Amino acid sequence: MSFFRSMIILTVFALTGCSEPESIEEISSKILKVEQAGGALYITVKTRGYDGGASDLNSISYIVFNVLEWVMENRPEQQEYVDFSIIAGTVDPYGNESDMKVLSLSYPVTELQKVNWENFSALSIYNLAEPYSHHRIGREMVANYCSDETYQNFARAFCVRFLLQ
Repeated sequence: MSFFRSMIILTVFALTGCSEPESIEEISSKILKVEQAGGALYITVKTRGYDGGASDLNSISYIVFNVLEWVMENRPEQQEYVDFSIIAGTVDPYGNESDMKVLSLSYPVTELQKVNWENFSALSIYNLAEPYSHHRIGREMVANYCSDETYQNFARAFCVRFLLQ
């Protein structure tokens, strides 16, 4: 972890009275579930709701980055993949609200082992993902995210890979 980033994290923890996370669930309140099965770690993350995509995926990129960094520092040998399920609030044609899995991001640990976490941007973390959309909302979120020039510059490989699936 870079000195600057470490100082920010320590300051946040000091101000909030928290210590460094001891588990994945402590990284973000948006993490709903963490399960280990076979050679994979499955993590479910909830967006605050569908707002067009770019800001939700930007927010999630920091959660994904922090989780992956934590996993690689604390238990890299326990899995071959780290899989994220992105859940978003949806409304059906009848006005009923529900949570739905809209996007999956799978990260092979062999790729994560190559990352220099001190010099790697959270906005670039999607480039290492194997993405899969489960719902129209997931496709819209990624399309809106990838149409933003800022995110294109950081996540170009992700955007291309997603659009070609």
